[in-house]
Amino acid sequence: MTQEVVTLKMMDFEGSWQLVKNENVEEYMKSVNVGWLLRKIANKLHMKIVTTKKNEFTLAMSITVSGGISKTQQICVIADSVTEQEEENPIGDKIKFVTKILEDGSLESQFNNITQGIKGTLKRYIDKNGAMVMEVKNDKNIVMKRFFEKQ
Repeated sequence: MTQEVVTLKMMDFEGSWQLVKNENVEEYMKSVNVGWLLRKIANKLHMKIVTTKKNEFTLAMSITVSGGISKTQQICVIADSVTEQEEENPIGDKIKFVTKILEDGSLESQFNNITQGIKGTLKRYIDKNGAMVMEVKNDKNIVMKRFFEKQ
């Protein structure tokens, strides 16, 4: 399957985005040993992302899921360079991200969940239909995608 990505600028990610479709979330979560109940909940979550440009190198992504749980992630990207960040997820896992901006303008992060020993990539891009896609691939080559429409 060929992925079509339009050439982007950081400003293309700015705005309010609503989750409209999930692909392969259940299978991905099984592959990283998430229990049945949490998989069912994760697959039904309503998610909204608000992205703002803080400066020419930094995007702030505020992610809100069903029930009002909210988290803001700073994504620092500098053309032709790599940035490293470490953060904790809502359940206390320490996760290290190494992010770079690709030639097509998409953002790709290599991640390492230090607590659970899970590695993979998280790629964010705008598809040919204008949807923001978050594509997560783990070290077992299982891929899940979440599609967001701009509000």
